[in-house]
Amino acid sequence: MAGSALHVMLVEDNPADARLVDLALRSGPAWVPIELRHFTRMQPALEVLRQGKTEVLLLDLSLPDDHGAGAVRHALEAAPRTLVLVLTGSSDPSVRRQALEAGARAAVTKHVFAPGELQEVLREMVPWRELGNPAGNSPARGGCPGSRAPCPPPTEPLPPPLDPIALANLRSLAEPGLEQELVRSVASVFYLESELLGPRLKEAIARGDAHDARAAAHAFRSTAAYMGAWELTELADKIERLALGGSLEAISGLLDELDLARARATEQLDQVCPGLLERAPRSGGPSLGA
Repeated sequence: MAGSALHVMLVEDNPADARLVDLALRSGPAWVPIELRHFTRMQPALEVLRQGKTEVLLLDLSLPDDHGAGAVRHALEAAPRTLVLVLTGSSDPSVRRQALEAGARAAVTKHVFAPGELQEVLREMVPWRELGNPAGNSPARGGCPGSRAPCPPPTEPLPPPLDPIALANLRSLAEPGLEQELVRSVASVFYLESELLGPRLKEAIARGDAHDARAAAHAFRSTAAYMGAWELTELADKIERLALGGSLEAISGLLDELDLARARATEQLDQVCPGLLERAPRSGGPSLGA
């Protein structure tokens, strides 16, 4: 097994999130080659998991056809030897606790990973790989390997609009010769989605379309979490839950707060790497709501 690829599966329906994970697995010095397969739905992923060749599963907990701790259980029922690393944008500590209780090896907050950071998390999850031992000789599940992922926010939003660790990672990626284009792309997606969320919510409220309001908030919650924008993450999570309950009038009461939080976050992001981060156009461009 020494030198052979580590077989990793990512189940993530947000294309921007999937791109960031792929980049994180390719950045920094590789301790072992990584073979990544990506699925946007749980059901086709389960068919591949049952083949028994996947060593690590990177799992989002908000999928179109599965969610929460149930997704972890379904994955492990299909592939008991596979180690599950949950990637979550939720700030609710019970989400992590339930995922770990369901059998996940670790739960990491979605964010812009520094070069080599996600690879280090995997290395700590499967240390036997460095010894050339067969896959499946895994340690007991539970616990969480070391990671520089931003800590989930406390009950009150963090004073700075963006998490300091996320900002440090962005600065690192923006160094000349590294991932300047990625930083531009990530920032542009964040700018665009943050600008479009309010108008999209207003349109959904006007139509009485709770489903579209929920979809918009869900997609942006993941984007905000990756950027370490905890205040926006909390608001998007609250809006998603209100939309799920059909409380469109309550969502209307949060739109001004959403605009203020967006302005604070984008202003700080502008200051992180002046001259590097480019705003996306107000129309067109990438979308995370697809």
